[in-house]
Amino acid sequence: MGVWKPQLFGDVSITRGPIRLRSAFTLIELLVVVSIIALLIAIVLPALGEARKAARLALCMNNMKQMGFATGTYAADFKDLQWSFTWRGDDDSRQSQYSDLRQSGNSLQAARNQAVDILRRRGAREDMIRMLSWIPHVYYSHLVVNDYLAQQLPEASVVSPADRDRKNWQERPTELFDNGFWLPRQPSPSDPSNHRYPYSSSYELVPAAYDRASQPGERVRQSTAGHYFYIAPFNARLGGVVLTSVAFPSQKVQMHDSEGRHFGKLSPWMGYDICRQPVLTYDSAVTIKISADYNPGWNPGIPEDPAPFPVLYRPQAWESPTLNGEPFEATNGKVRWTRGGLLGVDFGGSEIDTGQGPPR
Repeated sequence: MGVWKPQLFGDVSITRGPIRLRSAFTLIELLVVVSIIALLIAIVLPALGEARKAARLALCMNNMKQMGFATGTYAADFKDLQWSFTWRGDDDSRQSQYSDLRQSGNSLQAARNQAVDILRRRGAREDMIRMLSWIPHVYYSHLVVNDYLAQQLPEASVVSPADRDRKNWQERPTELFDNGFWLPRQPSPSDPSNHRYPYSSSYELVPAAYDRASQPGERVRQSTAGHYFYIAPFNARLGGVVLTSVAFPSQKVQMHDSEGRHFGKLSPWMGYDICRQPVLTYDSAVTIKISADYNPGWNPGIPEDPAPFPVLYRPQAWESPTLNGEPFEATNGKVRWTRGGLLGVDFGGSEIDTGQGPPR
């Protein structure tokens, strides 16, 4: 039997044997697969986004809940006092280990000294300067709780997980914030007093929680310059408010965010009626409220005036814009300025026109 040889046709040889076909996608098949993947992503991404929003809201509410727990434990240790700055004069300031913080003259300067003392010790910020023009109670009262719990600063739990800017500021503040890394969405670092901002909170303690003055001329009140600015007279009586001053704990807000960050694309400032956000009440409950349901509040400097005091919202670069698209807009302080202070009601009932603050 002879040996078979391949037949040659030009320069191509043909051999006998099994034919192997190369598998591949056709263009139509590839487009179908890509379309299915895109459809699945379109279905899954919104669900993941909603899950992330729900997780941020739950964490935010837990942050506030922990502050409510701290209210109870702090009061148990310190004669039923609401936590806030406790230094009220030179006798308190002299306990500081820093010589430049040992003189105050009044309760407001004593509170400033105490805040800087905590920032230096708990935040390893020996470079934090003594401040002479600042009301630390607005966004920094929590420092007293941080010090009470021996926490190192900055402390993540005082910032809403939806507050992107403050979360950024907390990241290596001496390296980033102090060198203007987050500009324009941060205060100018050229002013050394602004180095305090990475240690601020998303949550505000209502003024009645630290203002124990009963006379209008002594009370802290809103400045007409904007929502950021407060006026504190030299004879202000700050700190030392007792929790038994609260007449309606379940209807009185203790802490709230400065913005409604968790619902919808807008994050409206708390003075707008559409602002929806979790709030901590004095019974340590955290509930979600909309600003439209709050009582309108008052001007604590003119308690007999039945009209609510308008608050000029003038947002900074890192704050939510106005709803009218202009640089500023008249809004309302609402829970920030409850008529009657801690004796008043924020929601669930009409205003209580006592015209008084907490007892002396």
